[in-house]
Amino acid sequence: LIKLLLSYTSRWLQLGLGIVLGMNDNPNFKTKNQMTKETLKKIITQRVLSEPSIVHKYTGGRCKTPSGKFESKMRTTVHQHALTQIMTLVFFLDQAKVNHVLTEDPC
Repeated sequence: LIKLLLSYTSRWLQLGLGIVLGMNDNPNFKTKNQMTKETLKKIITQRVLSEPSIVHKYTGGRCKTPSGKFESKMRTTVHQHALTQIMTLVFFLDQAKVNHVLTEDPC
């Protein structure tokens, strides 16, 4: 899944992740400075395929992974989060491409 998302050009993926994750207000996440594929991969892994707030909700910050029924609930919640984020990202990127959001389109 990460490989599929990284098939987008870095500039488009950075734009999409910034919008979907609400990171465009973050000064470290400027769309003018193109991020590397490794940085984008890290963001996808940490914020799209997982979510620190969800993990904290089920672990209380005491461990990395809960056990028992909390583990299955957390896994379900994380999967729902990831699916929502990925579908939103793909939809946004599709619409952004159609509407020529980036003036210097590399594709």
